[in-house]
Amino acid sequence: MAARRRVLLAAAGFAFAVAGVSSVCADEKPKRALVNPFFVFNNGVEDATYDTPQKQAALLKRLGYDGMEKNGLDGFSEVQAELDRQGLKLFTVYVNANLDPGQPAYDPRLPQVIRSLAGRDTMLWLNLTSRGGTYAPSARAGDAAALAVVGEIADLARASGVRVMLYPHVWLWLETVPHAIELVETLGRPDVGLTFNLPHWLAQTNPEQEQGLRDLLLRARPHLFAVSINGATNLADKTDRGTIWRSLIQPLGHGRFDTYALLETLLDLGFTGPVGLQCYAIPGDKAEMLAESMAAWRGYQQRRAR
Repeated sequence: MAARRRVLLAAAGFAFAVAGVSSVCADEKPKRALVNPFFVFNNGVEDATYDTPQKQAALLKRLGYDGMEKNGLDGFSEVQAELDRQGLKLFTVYVNANLDPGQPAYDPRLPQVIRSLAGRDTMLWLNLTSRGGTYAPSARAGDAAALAVVGEIADLARASGVRVMLYPHVWLWLETVPHAIELVETLGRPDVGLTFNLPHWLAQTNPEQEQGLRDLLLRARPHLFAVSINGATNLADKTDRGTIWRSLIQPLGHGRFDTYALLETLLDLGFTGPVGLQCYAIPGDKAEMLAESMAAWRGYQQRRAR
């Protein structure tokens, strides 16, 4: 009788333990998979070999990328048409907005391009400059002019359902993610957000400051429409503008910066937007570099799935 009682107690204890584990598992959020769309910057496919939209799109499709960025408006319709033909997506269009009074604020072709993007879920990437030197880089005196220009472009874009992202770029007027967040929050429009660009953030961040990245991404998260990544090694000395990109922009999987940890942080914060591969000034064969970067991306997907 005593032995039977011990068996029953043990069984009850096991059932309780299983129920407890199930309850804990039910309370835990499932880990978000790395299934974000992955696209390539224009500078990753355009060279003397891949000199037409047809060749560029074919290369990206063969390697498994979801699409590309268009830098500027020259040849825009040809790129858009070829991506459509090959079943790829145009994720972003990189354009300039200038703050200097008395000068055109943006390319006069932009309104027509925006109209052509209706229904496509393509976003505008805006870099903000003061080409005439009215405002120094990061000078808050330019905020009012920036808000006016971005608001005007966003009004044009809204009619076509196109979202606008601010693109912080070191050495231009809008350089930093915190400044971009402030502008976006001042505008208070759900159709205006920003991007996090890894190499431009690293260009302004000392290695010992990298631990602040999660807090920055957490602050940016409500407004974060896209992210750009690459392999990188941060440098303590960034005084030589001509050489820093050799370290800060490398094929994905290269360098000492933990790009996978960045992606994990973004996923844990709930980011589901597209991820672009920055390739500026990476030397060598485009196809080899892109194949290597895609292999690194797939490796990241496998690591995340474990």
